Amino acid sequence: MTDTHQCNVCSCEYTDDEGGVEGNFGMLPVSFCPTCFSCMCDMASQYMDPDQDESNPDYNELIRHLKGIRRVVINDQHGGFGLSHEAKVKYLTLSGIAFTLEDQPDRDTQFKKGPLIMVCGHEYWERDIDRDDPVLVKVVQEMGDDASGEHAKLKIIEIPADVEWQIDEYDGSEWVAEKHQVWS
Repeated sequence: MTDTHQCNVCSCEYTDDEGGVEGNFGMLPVSFCPTCFSCMCDMASQYMDPDQDESNPDYNELIRHLKGIRRVVINDQHGGFGLSHEAKVKYLTLSGIAFTLEDQPDRDTQFKKGPLIMVCGHEYWERDIDRDDPVLVKVVQEMGDDASGEHAKLKIIEIPADVEWQIDEYDGSEWVAEKHQVWS
């Protein structure tokens, strides 16, 4: 008896005899019929065209991914990690996280920092974001210096993807270090 599968792109059913492919995108199981799999291979080959004269950001990103490079956001000055009000709103919007804006308790704070950003009834705190979160990296890339909070100067660094890492800091100035064993 031949197994049948349903394509995750076009939803058609196909059998093992027809071809196609089953596997995982990270943790997500996927199936692609022969037609959709062929189209994806064609699209990938367009990104990997070595004869391009001009820089292709999508190609460069694909190569970084294939090489296993991770992007991490750090604070590059004394003061501490923080996002600007606009960057917090953009991060939450792009992440699909529901939030509301409420007036600050006094007008001076409202003027300086903007309205409170509330998520699930609590004031939003951006320090809980994973520093290699692709949405955070995108926000910092797109907004540049405008993504940095009041005492921050955010920077994106690239590290090997297979390294166990942690963020270390001194007086708010951060760097990424490879995790290792420590005894005391």
